[in-house]
Amino acid sequence: MDAEAKPGEELTPVFVRDQLDEILAKEITALLDVDSGDAMMSFNLASISCITLIIEKEREIKQYSDFPPERYTKESFVNELMDIGLEKDDSLERTVDSVLSKGYIGSDSKGELKAEIPSFMMVGFLDSMFPGMQGMNLVAFILQMNDEVNSKRKTLELAKQSFTSTLKSRGVSVSKDKAKEKVSEIVSGSVSAPSQSKEISRKLKKDNLNRLSSIIKNRKKRSEDSSGNLKIKDVFDKGPSKEELEARKAEIKKAEEAAGKAAELAKELAQKDEKIKEAEEAAKQAARQLKEIEQREKQLIAAQKEALKSEEKASQLEAREAQMAEREAQLKAMEERLKLEEEQKLQREEEAKQKQIQEEEKQKASKADEDIESQIAAFESELTMPCPLCKDGEVVSKTTEKGKEFFSCTKPDCRFVSWDKPYHFECPLCKNSFLTETTTPDGEKGLKCPRASCSYTQNNLFDPKQNMMAQAATSGSAPKKKKKRVVRRRKRR
Repeated sequence: MDAEAKPGEELTPVFVRDQLDEILAKEITALLDVDSGDAMMSFNLASISCITLIIEKEREIKQYSDFPPERYTKESFVNELMDIGLEKDDSLERTVDSVLSKGYIGSDSKGELKAEIPSFMMVGFLDSMFPGMQGMNLVAFILQMNDEVNSKRKTLELAKQSFTSTLKSRGVSVSKDKAKEKVSEIVSGSVSAPSQSKEISRKLKKDNLNRLSSIIKNRKKRSEDSSGNLKIKDVFDKGPSKEELEARKAEIKKAEEAAGKAAELAKELAQKDEKIKEAEEAAKQAARQLKEIEQREKQLIAAQKEALKSEEKASQLEAREAQMAEREAQLKAMEERLKLEEEQKLQREEEAKQKQIQEEEKQKASKADEDIESQIAAFESELTMPCPLCKDGEVVSKTTEKGKEFFSCTKPDCRFVSWDKPYHFECPLCKNSFLTETTTPDGEKGLKCPRASCSYTQNNLFDPKQNMMAQAATSGSAPKKKKKRVVRRRKRR
């Protein structure tokens, strides 16, 4: 294939398409990081349009499962390709047969077409390769480049440069794993069809109808100009009859009317689509408002719950404060009562003490001439001696069943017991806390230490300190015995 048209040769749409398809296949192959067996035989406008249209249809069926659109038949599929701007020629027919025979598109018993896994794979590659031109956006871009050259808005060379630059700048390298992830998303339906895909398809159809209408009008104008300015000369034995010419004119007129109706239909469809968009936008707005209302209601309910919790906490706090105040009042009353009882107890003890002092004074007054020892003995016998063992109980006199007297502590848990009467005098030798009463060999009452290891005794019931002082005084005032003088006499001889 020549890179450029020959000098003086007019650029045909087929030539322009082949030139751009060559660039497209080269750039896609460079970005596709997979084995050649995983890709299609060739990447061109027709093959990409076929797999893109069939995948878009599968997406629509998946998206509108309640009222799914009808599937393509081979005839409606080819018509759809022509409607978006592809020329119906041998190349298009071969491409459709190729994608059907190679398993990219399947056909059931009813003749309805269905996308197969290879088509999903190829679209996954292309969407990942050109993330800014997914789906019908890529098809529209390729058709636009073809149309700009065919309409003389751009030269072929400038279009090729722009086409190559755009594919290089917008394309990214794609691995097989990344494409498989995209395929899984498309097959599962987690990725819906781009919102612009339908609009792009309708725009392509409308532009194609306008282009066909313009071509028909130009052909009609050239036909009328040629018939008015030229004299027709019969060359063959028999030319077209008047009826045939009229029939051709009628056919052209019918085509123009069909094109006009198609344009009107496209316009109506565009208006309906606009209304549908407005309705969808209104529905979305209503849904957003409803969502906002629901959120506000949730916030209000949450605020009410928080207020109820706060009220409950406040009431609980008040109840707790009232309970604490009541307990404080009870404690205060108990403290006052205990204080009063303590004062009454102290008062009773003071009265008993005063009474005891008075009784003692009376007893002292009545015992004027009694002996000091008998007074001390009587006084000590009347005094209650604290227990020398536990220090808490008191030593009292008890009698056994046989009538023998012994002394023990009033505390049940104290083990103190003695046959001899204890006296609260400390032993001057072993420092034992008490002494016991004993009878001296002279028959008088004295004191001794109850410890077996101590030998202290005294011949009276006085305090050992007083007894020792008395003994010291007695030993100091006693007359000293005179020493006898021994005189040795000499024996007479």
